[in-house]
Amino acid sequence: MKKVLILLLAVFMLSFSSAAYASGSNDKGKKKGHDDDDYYWNDNYYWNDNYNCKEVVNGLQIALDKAKNEKVKKAIRNTLDDMKKICEKQKPAPPKPATDVQRVQTDKDALAISYSNGDSSSRVTQSISLPGRGTNGSTITWTSGSPSFINNDGRLVNRPPSNSGDVTVVMFAVIKYNSTVDFKTFTITIKPQFADADRVAADKQMLEIKFGGSDTASSVTRPFDSLPSVGPNGSKIIWTSSNTNVISSDGKTVNRPAYGSGDTTVVLTALIQSGNVADTKVFVLTVKQNVGDSNSVAADKAALEIDFGGLDTATSVTRPFDELTSIGKFGSSITWTSSAPAIISSDGKIVNRPNRGAGDTIVIMTAVISNSGSSDTKIFVLTVKQQYNDEEQIAADKAALAIIYSGSDNASRVYNDIKLATKGIYGSDIVWASDRTDVISTTGKVTRPARSSGDAKVELTAVIISNGRADTKLFTLTVKSH
Repeated sequence: MKKVLILLLAVFMLSFSSAAYASGSNDKGKKKGHDDDDYYWNDNYYWNDNYNCKEVVNGLQIALDKAKNEKVKKAIRNTLDDMKKICEKQKPAPPKPATDVQRVQTDKDALAISYSNGDSSSRVTQSISLPGRGTNGSTITWTSGSPSFINNDGRLVNRPPSNSGDVTVVMFAVIKYNSTVDFKTFTITIKPQFADADRVAADKQMLEIKFGGSDTASSVTRPFDSLPSVGPNGSKIIWTSSNTNVISSDGKTVNRPAYGSGDTTVVLTALIQSGNVADTKVFVLTVKQNVGDSNSVAADKAALEIDFGGLDTATSVTRPFDELTSIGKFGSSITWTSSAPAIISSDGKIVNRPNRGAGDTIVIMTAVISNSGSSDTKIFVLTVKQQYNDEEQIAADKAALAIIYSGSDNASRVYNDIKLATKGIYGSDIVWASDRTDVISTTGKVTRPARSSGDAKVELTAVIISNGRADTKLFTLTVKSH
């Protein structure tokens, strides 16, 4: 590897001997690969420019004073210390680069590799994304130190066999603007292939049916959105239906039983196969019977509910609805009307809460359910809550706060990075502390432990802050080993 590195560096220097190479830089404190330009990366933290430094630090101190669990206190204390350092270094956004050298240096500082879901620099199992141009106009060309494993375009060519170790690859980036050139290196680790048995076991665990619309396993009324034919880790998946007259083996056809004949149970069996290893996973599904026009209107009316956002209910509406369905489970069309569209829009996508002190507001949502020549209405009387004070806001954000997991992950089995909100739904700032930052960082980056170490239990503490007040919420997660 050292010989490859020296050779590539020599090629770069010969090719660009007239270029001015900028000195090495530290990425800390620079904007870095995030969907929202208001965020800055520093150590393990995304810093939101909308944060008030003093308020966040004070909120963390309040949470620390309230904490009784020593592990939680230590995690919050570490976060507090880091946030103090960030606040001390916080500076206004740098001016737009003026010279070629500044353009190259800024693009170099911001340059990052994008990884596929679940991957990171220390765990590459899929192709990587390599930018070809910087935000300030620099052209970026890449060279792989081991093209037999990953090529210059970032396409994963080979993973080492399951019985061998990791492979370390250096990716070289040349950043060029006019005659100014610099380079940056990234070291990535390509993980070995799964053994067939491991691949099958992992794909079986993650395998799920993607149902159509609002269907579930206990209520199938329409074709599936998809039945995977390949697992995330490469297993081949073959599906078989116990009753192809009701559900086809590819899930693209669903024939519901006639009205009066009752619901029907169908078993879908997935054969997961890799090499000579195979296993099965069984899904027991209930296909709902069909109904006539008038019966469908009555059935859809009886089943119709508003899908409220978060923890909202009819007596406490604070945010837009998750959904106002336009098609009932039994096929009726549904149209909605709001008695006060300035408060709740007729599609439920906009909710304007009364100002604090103005009191709550009653809004009536009317649904018209129709099928052929039959129709009926259903009325929902809703209470839209006035704006919260700080304590109510924190309590509401705490109640609504949840971690967003990837794929079929959940708190008891985490394989991939998680999403941690930095802003509550009702406006509170949220700062995270982890008692195992080597496993889950405070930005949700997951580093799975080695198989020999076993699964890792991690406690994440969310500190919810608003105007000098703070509260905490604890999440306990289990990160699965390799």
